[in-house]
This record gives sequence, C-alpha cells and structure tokens, in this order.
Amino acid sequence: MEQQREREQSTWQEPKRSRPLFSIGIVSYNQHEYIFQCIDSILRQNYPAIEVIIADDHSYDFDREEIERYIEKHRKNNLVRYEVFSNEENIGIVKNCNRCISRMRGDYFKTIAADDMLYSNDVFAKMVRYMEEHNSKIVCGRAKAITHDGKPTQDLYPTDYDFNMISGMTAAEQYNFMLLRPWCPIFAPCIFMRRDFFEKMGGYDEQYTYTEDWPFWIRVTKAGEAIDFVDMLIIRYRYGGISNSGDNEFTINHLRARHYQECADLLRAEVPNLKEHGTWRQVLRCQYSANAIEMRRELEFFWKDASFAHKLIFRMKKLPVLFYIKLMSAITYRSRFHIRKECTSALVVGVLMQLGVNLFPWDNTGRWMAAIILLAIALILMKLCANVILTLLSLRADLKTRLLGK
Repeated sequence: MEQQREREQSTWQEPKRSRPLFSIGIVSYNQHEYIFQCIDSILRQNYPAIEVIIADDHSYDFDREEIERYIEKHRKNNLVRYEVFSNEENIGIVKNCNRCISRMRGDYFKTIAADDMLYSNDVFAKMVRYMEEHNSKIVCGRAKAITHDGKPTQDLYPTDYDFNMISGMTAAEQYNFMLLRPWCPIFAPCIFMRRDFFEKMGGYDEQYTYTEDWPFWIRVTKAGEAIDFVDMLIIRYRYGGISNSGDNEFTINHLRARHYQECADLLRAEVPNLKEHGTWRQVLRCQYSANAIEMRRELEFFWKDASFAHKLIFRMKKLPVLFYIKLMSAITYRSRFHIRKECTSALVVGVLMQLGVNLFPWDNTGRWMAAIILLAIALILMKLCANVILTLLSLRADLKTRLLGK
C-alpha cells in the first residue's frame, strides 16, 4: 500500500487548470476528536482546485486509513490531490509544518490545526482572489474563537486593537510592533502565503520546536517584506491549542512551558538589533516583553507549587514587569483600571476614624495590630497611585492612536 502510494506520487503530473492550485495542510497531534470537522470544512470549499496534505506528528489516536476512507467518501471534483501521513516519531510543530509544506504543490497554501475549522465555504476563493488582485505574498485574515466544545464566542484574533494598529504598517514598523509586546499580534491560524515566497524565506526556523510563527514573521519583516491584512473572517479557532491533545497534564504543561520560553528567547535574540537600530525605549520594552512571557510561564505552570517566600520575592523582583503587563493589557483590550476596592477601603477607614475608633493603638497590646493596619493602608495607597498612573498612560496611548488615525 505504501509503495503504491509513493509510486503514484512520483508519477503524478499536475493537470491543466483555469485557477491556481490551493494547498492546505492539516497538522495534527492527538486530535482525532476534531480532525473530521476540520476536513469537512475543507471539503465544503467551493474553490475549483484544492490539494489537502494531512501531517500527523506521531499521535496515539491517528488512523490514516480511516481518514483516507472518509476523504474518499466525501470528496468532490475540486479535490485535485490529497496525501495523509504520520511521522515515525514526534518531531514537534515546526518540523511537522515544514514537512507538510514540503509535500505541497499548490501556488498558494495555508496550514491549519486539526482542531480548527475554516469559517465559510468560500474562504479559499476569497483569499486567492485577494492575493492575486493585490499581488500579496503573505496575508493575515481574522479568526473568531470557539470554546473547547465548539460553542461560539465574541473573541476575535487578531484583536481589534492589534488589527487596526498593524494594518497598513511598513515592514519595519511591523517588525518593531511585534517586538514590543508580550504576545504575537499576527495570528498564525489566519495566515495565507504563496508557496514560492515561503521557500524563498527558508521555511520555518527549526531551531525552535513548538514556535513556528513568530520567528518567521520577524524574519519576513526584517527582510523588508510587509504582511498584508484583510478584515475577513476565515477561521473558527478552537480554544485550547496544545491542551487539546490527549496527553496528561504534566506533558501538556511541559510543552506549553517550552513554547513560552522559546517566545521569550526569540525576543531577547532581537535585542542587539534594536540596540543598533532602535531607541532605548524599544530595547526596554522588548526586554520587558520577554520578561512578561517568562512571568506568564512561571504563573501558569509553577506558581501553585511555589512557597510563600518564593512568591513574595518573585513579585517584588518583577514589579516593573507586572506594571508593564497591566498597562499593555489595558491598551490592547480597551479596559480601564478599577479602584473601587481601594476607594471603598479608604472610605471605611475614614468613617471609622470619624466615629472615634482607635485604629492605631500604640500601646504594648495593640502595636502589632497598628503596624498591620498601617501596612495595609500603605499598600492600598500604592495600588491606588499605580492605577491612576496606569490609567493616565493608557489614555495617553489611546489619544496617540486616535491622532495617528489608527
């Protein structure tokens, strides 16, 4: 069976078509529960010439023959070619994507995770038309998120802020924009590319294992190639990512922690270039963004097992980074810093003092109580001042965005 498939591939000749071939690669890892929904969304496409490559990264639940039978049963005449394979060992998302794309023959392509779905039946037709009309090499659309069990949400990716900011930027501006935040504003599931452009750029960087997208966008923009953006829903993005796999919690956390560390290392690797060509503010923000990613890694995967002393020391050391994360989140998601708790606490203290309650009993019996109350008031005032400053900085960024017309 395998020898026959290889023989068919070696003798395959591309037929003449009126429209360019569009290739889509499904990359899967322990996602048997969702992969058929993904395949259905592809087979329903009305584009006239489609190629499907399914690349599994050594899943325990992957059944190639079952998938091939399903495709044969539901395929239409526009499916020009398909190929299904599974790696002999787990090689990671980056190498699996490169291996999948290397088997494609289309002029245009995209990859999709096996737990995601195309948004509508005309996604390929719309994106190919857009790329041909605008002579685009790489385009990013938008995704609407769904829950793990498929229920729709109102969440869009890229977010409205990121999309409005980065659309229309030059390649140099996009490069700087990506380095100055603790997340990637270009959403990988929404990317479409010309295959010859991808090959020219050298493919995904295999020095990373679980992070294929961010390093590639940085390399593309650094080379002077801007990424185009189109405000079009093209993907139903399922929340979960690596956590959708069937591995145990320890393995999942290990993979995600590795991914976060790769993102932090990626940003730090660009600091020398920013020092040479950027400003000190850009260097500082890039370093803070890398620290913020490592903080998220610490809080998500190691925090619950840490001692109280470790948590206290960690927070004190990372206080400027915490300040930065809160500011960036407020700017991106248009949120405001709430001070209701602080104001309520201050009001309670004021009322108690007006009623003559002695909050600071400095005699021998109440000294410790007075010290604790003073410390609590100091912390409340610090948080109140910090939130006021953050609100002003957020409003300043919002005003600057509006003045720039973004």
